[in-house]
Amino acid sequence: MALVDLNLEPTHRQLRQFGFISLAAIPLVTWFWGGEGIVLGIAAGLGLVFATLGYLAPALLKWPFIGLSLISWPIGFVVGEAVMLFLYFVVFLSFGLWFRLIGRDALKLRIDRNQESYWEDRPPQRKPQDYYRQS
Repeated sequence: MALVDLNLEPTHRQLRQFGFISLAAIPLVTWFWGGEGIVLGIAAGLGLVFATLGYLAPALLKWPFIGLSLISWPIGFVVGEAVMLFLYFVVFLSFGLWFRLIGRDALKLRIDRNQESYWEDRPPQRKPQDYYRQS
């Protein structure tokens, strides 16, 4: 199971959102990559065209949406796996090693040879009538 699913059948609502997000995202990505002047203006115009299409005819944005999804899916897959590896090896493994070093035994799995019994007394079972008493 991947952390990122590939959506090849977007709804009209998703296509409309894609169009409106493109209004800001296309010029911002162009500016981030160093676009200036006329290139930034063309990117803003393309974003405006996508936003207009998203509002008037979202079905026309299906193939740009699918194309960008196909391009970005492998990136999302690799990043998702990298995040899971980071969580395991940096967070969980370091906590486990630290607990081993300090001798923490939260589940009380270590056998104590000096202890007579591991039996723990439990409180008596309550009668079903007691569940109706809320005091």
